[in-house]
Amino acid sequence: MEEKTTRFEYVYQHLAADIERGALRPGDLLPSMHDLCVSYQVGINTVRDVLHALKVDGYIVLEERKRAVVAHRLAQHDETARACGLVARRT
Repeated sequence: MEEKTTRFEYVYQHLAADIERGALRPGDLLPSMHDLCVSYQVGINTVRDVLHALKVDGYIVLEERKRAVVAHRLAQHDETARACGLVARRT
């Protein structure tokens, strides 16, 4: 049986991959929350959860009332630990 990817996981994985491969570079602004909702066809709560998870995992910097910015130093994470944290936040 195939395991389905949640909307949260899909958006998180795409944004994290963009940062890791350099499509989004340190200091770059992420799209607005509204634009992310439209691009990924998800609700605002999903986008907020994804941005929070990306912040916790060291990918982005978030400040209230400002757009998210790609962090200058990507925190080093064990892939398994990051995946476990990702699942734990959404269950």
